[in-house]
Amino acid sequence: MKYLIEENQRAFVYKNGVMHTILAPWRYYFPSVLSDYKVDIFNIDQEEPAFKLLEKNNLSTIIDPKLLDEFFYQFELKDSEIGIVFRNKNIHSALKWGETYLFWKWFWEYSCDVIDVEKEPQIDIQKYKKLRDLIKTWDNIAQYYFVESYEKAVLEIDGNINQILDAWEYLFSNTYNKIGFTKYDMRLQNLDVSGQEILTKDKISIRMNISVNFMIDDVKIFHSKFAQGYDYIYQKAQFIIRELASSKKLDELLELKNEASMQLAKLLTDALKDSGLKIDFVWIKDIILPWDMRDIMNQVIEAEKKSQINVIQRRDETATTRSLLNTAKLLEDNPLLLRLKELETLENIIDKVGSVNVSNWIDGLLKDFVKIWNS
Repeated sequence: MKYLIEENQRAFVYKNGVMHTILAPWRYYFPSVLSDYKVDIFNIDQEEPAFKLLEKNNLSTIIDPKLLDEFFYQFELKDSEIGIVFRNKNIHSALKWGETYLFWKWFWEYSCDVIDVEKEPQIDIQKYKKLRDLIKTWDNIAQYYFVESYEKAVLEIDGNINQILDAWEYLFSNTYNKIGFTKYDMRLQNLDVSGQEILTKDKISIRMNISVNFMIDDVKIFHSKFAQGYDYIYQKAQFIIRELASSKKLDELLELKNEASMQLAKLLTDALKDSGLKIDFVWIKDIILPWDMRDIMNQVIEAEKKSQINVIQRRDETATTRSLLNTAKLLEDNPLLLRLKELETLENIIDKVGSVNVSNWIDGLLKDFVKIWNS
């Protein structure tokens, strides 16, 4: 039987089911009388790597092992190693651990970087940057992570904290080690603690809403101490609010709200010491009274306002009386000023009527006006 192997083809020849040889491009003839020969032809520009086409048991049965070196690039990986394959010096693919890989020698030149992920699970993302686009084809060989500029990340290897990572891109193999990657926001954050039912020192039930500004100061301590760190802050704030409110009367809380907020911040800062957290600011947003207490407070406020109004009215009346007394003394001591006041009064009267007939000039008019007023 005749076979023509093209330039982009290679052939595996099996004899009695065992790999016998590999054929380069040429014309070949095999006797067809006996059926102990079998020839498989492959297009090497399409099918790679070749190990997928071979049974691993047959690799050791090839008559001349040098044929493998002649036709293939060979990359053998241990159980803890992965390979980054370059084709013509460009990243081509990633190889799993514990396999022997064969790539055809032909138009392309292959090389392989071998990484022992047992010793070093981190893969240099800068060197293998293109792998970010290949991760979906890696079949869980590695995992890509990105840490933002405002974040830090805690890297755990097999359950132990390995290092704290700054903002950057990272690639870790999860084939041999268990990788834990936890990111934390390092910016100033806000937590509202609302609706806390509290009993004050004078036995008045109130609800208090507070707001806490905080940030992570030491991410390693914070990560190692808390599974749910923000819940811890919330609980601590609840206890401290109750402690503060039970030591003060309602009037003190209402009147000294800012001072109480500062005291609350100090207590919370002391409580979170050595937790990896830093308290920036705490303030009391609202103090909510029960409905019956609101009615009482409204009545008190209303009474206070009425009292203030009465004080203001009395003050105004006193001032008016004092002003009239001062005016009367001035008129009594100064006849000319009294005359001017009379003329001013007359002018005001004239402004309010349509016309005035003057019969005996000003003196008579003023006397008549006084008579009319007295009558």
